[in-house]
This record gives sequence, structure tokens and C-alpha cells, in this order.
Amino acid sequence: MGASPGRIALPDAVLGAPGRLDAAQWVLMRTHPERGARLLDDLGVDAQVVAAVRAHHERWDGSGYALGLRATEIPRMARLVGLCEAHDAMTAPRPAGRAKPPAVARDELALEAGILFDPEMVEALLDVAAAAPRGPGDFAAAWRGATGGGSPATPGADEGDPKRFVPRTQVDQP
Repeated sequence: MGASPGRIALPDAVLGAPGRLDAAQWVLMRTHPERGARLLDDLGVDAQVVAAVRAHHERWDGSGYALGLRATEIPRMARLVGLCEAHDAMTAPRPAGRAKPPAVARDELALEAGILFDPEMVEALLDVAAAAPRGPGDFAAAWRGATGGGSPATPGADEGDPKRFVPRTQVDQP
């Protein structure tokens, strides 16, 4: 598992905890987006990247942390990073548990579309995963096709248009 910029400042006891984090460990864990954003800002990283790191634990319904953002208030790049991090957390082996099969992770993401995650981005991720890209660059090409052209980090002109998202009618079976 790779470390995000803010996580490198966290104690190993938090990062490698074998079970659920206790209250004190959660307080520390919830500081990593701001720690990472400050570190990247100090290094002169692009402001959009810094904002994405700072907001990558915000959730579509406003239940995330630490800024209290919801829906399109969350920078688009942060929505993408949060979704990808959640997928990685589900499918990669972690000290706290085994990796979930990809089909189970896709089902969970589909169920959380419009609740925790940007529904349009979940739809695109599921479409790309269903296409099973195989070679270098295939994922980016499939993503552009699923999202109507642009980069996942580039805001689209019709980003907030609710008619652009059509919910999935069938969830993948494990």
C-alpha cells in the first residue's frame, strides 16, 4: 500500500493497526488530508492538487471530513482521488483485513453512488472496470470515453447537470 503525503506523518501504530482504529487513532488519521495538503503546498505543488488532497475525504452527502463540503462543492479532482482511494482500500490487502474481490468492490461503490461518491464518477469507474483495460494508457482512454472526453481532473462544462447521470439498474454480482 502506498502512503499518501499526509499519512507519512502518522505513527506506524495508526497506519498498521491490525483492527479498527480506536477514537484517539481516528483523531490522528483524520488529520492526514490537512497534513498532506500543507506538505504539498510547502513543496510548491499546484494549488488544484493541494485542494484535492485537502478534500479527498469529503463525501457527496456531506458526511466526510474535514471541511464539511458536499456534492459539487468538493473539488472534482478530490472527488476522483477519494473514489480511487476507496476502491484501493477495498481491493488491496490491508493490515485490518483481506482484499475484497473486484466485483464486491464494484457493488459497494455502486451502492454508495450519490451518497458517499460522485454518482457520475462512480458510473464512469464502473464502465471502465467493466471494459477491463489491459495495457498502459488503456485506463485513461476508457475513462475519457466514459466521461465524455475530458481528463478526470479537468472540470467539465456540464459537471453539475443532473440529467448527465443515469443510475445503474443492475449491480454486478460477486
